[in-house]
Amino acid sequence: MSDPAFAHGGKGRKSNIRLDHTYRIISVGRLIWYVSNILGKEPSRVDPEQLFTRLMTDYERQMPRDWLNLGKYASGNLMNSRGFSYWSSAEIGLGDKEILSKCHRMGIPNDWIDPYSVVMRCNMTDISDDLEIRLPNVIDAFDSAVFDPVECRTEPQCGYTIDLCEMSNLKRGVPEYTMGPIPTNCISIYPVEMVPGRVPWYGSVELGDPEVIKSLIEYCEQRVLARMPLLPVAER
Repeated sequence: MSDPAFAHGGKGRKSNIRLDHTYRIISVGRLIWYVSNILGKEPSRVDPEQLFTRLMTDYERQMPRDWLNLGKYASGNLMNSRGFSYWSSAEIGLGDKEILSKCHRMGIPNDWIDPYSVVMRCNMTDISDDLEIRLPNVIDAFDSAVFDPVECRTEPQCGYTIDLCEMSNLKRGVPEYTMGPIPTNCISIYPVEMVPGRVPWYGSVELGDPEVIKSLIEYCEQRVLARMPLLPVAER
């Protein structure tokens, strides 16, 4: 990507919101590539299953269970290849029984959920004031099939996901932000096997399903029309 905006994110509107924590869920495989060094190795030398086993062993060894500090396993900053990552203020607690439905409310379909996953919590009170919290924009999300841009003219303080819990009735989801780079020692994590039987399973939302794509297109069309000036239909 030669265009700087696409290569490094769109630098959407800054948010002045004050939060204690933000949350996200990520596959272990992707986590490895979001940091520069993990378990003392370069990402290319780390096996995702071995890392997941290490995290799960450390997590289950605790009594009572508690968050693990990512800085214990990875050094440097957390960010994607474009210098940021998506976060939400919607809480995912330890051993959350509604984790799948919360993923859906965060706009995450089942085919984006990996069996070996990690819940992440960013401790916002620990991060530097220099870290920018921004609203996701269309340049940030140009490669995403699930995205609902907000209108900046209304001066919002957050973006919003698309709630996928009811595909026949899609609606605005939970608050969403882009942040980064984030020091790993400001992030707490716990591993979770995202498979039926290990977590409560409330059905499946797959982007490979034509009906899911149809519902997303209809939702986006409705959102676009709602933002347009009140002109005769023929002029729209």
